Amino acid sequence: MEKLEFHMWMDCECVRYRKLDGKLRSLPPKPHYHLKLVDITEFYGEKDQLELALYILRNSVALEAMTIDPKPTVAAEQCRLTWKKDGFSYVDGYRVAKKYLLRADHRGVVDVVKAGRKDIEALRNAP
Repeated sequence: MEKLEFHMWMDCECVRYRKLDGKLRSLPPKPHYHLKLVDITEFYGEKDQLELALYILRNSVALEAMTIDPKPTVAAEQCRLTWKKDGFSYVDGYRVAKKYLLRADHRGVVDVVKAGRKDIEALRNAP
């Protein structure tokens, strides 16, 4: 497998990872030699999501690009999203990705897409 596309939307109350939530878990290293492109959308910054993204980043030795996009794609099509209810989850995902994934990226392959209020409102109001 050379490309992985991951939509992490969850229909629940999301809480971004903070150090108070405990140490991040990690599995033993298991290098993947073929994965080159990873696209993750709807990244809220939950502890489990962050651990998975870090595992993929650290173990994909051929990785050329990893894009983390907190904005909704699947959820925007299926649900009525609101800034008050959903918007902060996407901004939190952006902050967590910047803080933890960019710091762990020693090869310069991670791109974190900015998620702001205008972005979420535009998706919600799209036809």
